Amino acid sequence: MFDFRKGPGYRSANHDFDLILCRIKSVKNLTLCRWNFEKQIFPSLRPDPFCYKFHKLKELWWIDYLKDEELYNSDALIYFLKFCPSLEILSVTIDLKSYQVLSTGTFCAENTRLKHLKVVKLDGFRSQEDEISLAEKLKEVFSVEPKIVATTTTSNGKSLRSLVKVFELEEEEGSFCYKFVEEVKHINELCPKHPHMGL
Repeated sequence: MFDFRKGPGYRSANHDFDLILCRIKSVKNLTLCRWNFEKQIFPSLRPDPFCYKFHKLKELWWIDYLKDEELYNSDALIYFLKFCPSLEILSVTIDLKSYQVLSTGTFCAENTRLKHLKVVKLDGFRSQEDEISLAEKLKEVFSVEPKIVATTTTSNGKSLRSLVKVFELEEEEGSFCYKFVEEVKHINELCPKHPHMGL
């Protein structure tokens, strides 16, 4: 596991990362910070980004940073997902201790369709509104209906909430909105920890 949450250190040149990128293309489990994708992987994907698909990737732990006054920007995450056609489990964590850089990329995630995704786990988000906003954006890139869960830290540890669809009579016919409801299952039963969590 390469832990990039604290920043690039002295190895910040993109050419240093090209070799690493070639080697991680065949991994099944990947932990990736947004800044790392934007500053090191994204520049390496040009001019032909589609030769860099992560065909074997099954589990992705995406670590991001969010300032108090910011709205969560999922563009980089959704762009990266189009390189992960076999993804089954996605964990998105907001880590306030993670390295932060200003987002400078323009990401267009058209034609992204994940067909194998089973579970999406959200952790560390500031509010349920932020979680629902991301869940709605992610649903636009799924060809399946994965289980979307969010964790809440309580005095007894972490509790789990599941995203459910709610029919809105006031809206136009056939439209839905979403809300999170408490989940009775244990978090590890419904959504096992990513292999890199806790390392």
